[in-house]
Amino acid sequence: MTSMIRHAAPSHVEALATLAALTFPLACPPGHTPENIADHIRQVLSAERFLEYVTSEDFDLSVASDDDRLMGYTLADYRASNDPDVRSHLSNAGAYAELSKLYVHPDFHGAGIAQGLRDKALADMALRKMDTAWLTVNQLNDRANSFYEKSGFTVIAEKKYRVGNVVDDDYLRVRKLNRG
Repeated sequence: MTSMIRHAAPSHVEALATLAALTFPLACPPGHTPENIADHIRQVLSAERFLEYVTSEDFDLSVASDDDRLMGYTLADYRASNDPDVRSHLSNAGAYAELSKLYVHPDFHGAGIAQGLRDKALADMALRKMDTAWLTVNQLNDRANSFYEKSGFTVIAEKKYRVGNVVDDDYLRVRKLNRG
């Protein structure tokens, strides 16, 4: 299977919203209602939001595709975090960006798509002169935690993350970037 990883275009936003609606619930721990998940998807993962992400200089949105099928996506957020806990934990991290989203269609889990998307996102961050990549991941998401651990992201703190009316326990993970 051959995939191409590239920056997303406005023509991708509908397919991205569809993929996000499929993949985001897979990352949610028990205790979330369909309403909580749907609310989060509407607020953060809609076609309108993806259009914002793809057209703003504050974000790098990349997609992996095979012919016309979207296989996965990643979103890097270069805005300064408005979360005081994140800012505190990253106060000595130099310039940083958030690896906000990395999702792969379940048909392509284990096919190397996530690694390719991760590598592109981190390379793009390094090109923008970032020193550190950070992310949060739910503590109960064993698959994602294992992936990020193998990817060199270390846990530096615990973090709360709200989806609808449920507050999840996440890990705050960081990785130094190689800009050389």
